[in-house]
Amino acid sequence: MEVKAQEIRSLRTVRGWTQQHLADVCGISLRTIQRVERYGTASNDTALAIASVLELNLEQLLVAADIEPEVDVENVQTPLWMLIAILVIGIGLGSGVTFALFQV
Repeated sequence: MEVKAQEIRSLRTVRGWTQQHLADVCGISLRTIQRVERYGTASNDTALAIASVLELNLEQLLVAADIEPEVDVENVQTPLWMLIAILVIGIGLGSGVTFALFQV
């Protein structure tokens, strides 16, 4: 999962901790801390351990996922060409049905 590497690094340095110290209190390897701070990725267990030690909720540590924005259905505008096409099809169908009914 993607984590806020810069924030982890900042919170660690504000506390005056080395990467080794953070690794020790988290119970993970120094190499894992180095990878997290460099690449911003961590396993769920690693992210939970770091969040716990830094006194954060896991959500505060995670990079927000790229989620598609919700479409406001009330403000969607139908293109003019589509309205004209619907109108023409409606008139054509209505005329055809009317013509067929009165061809007796």
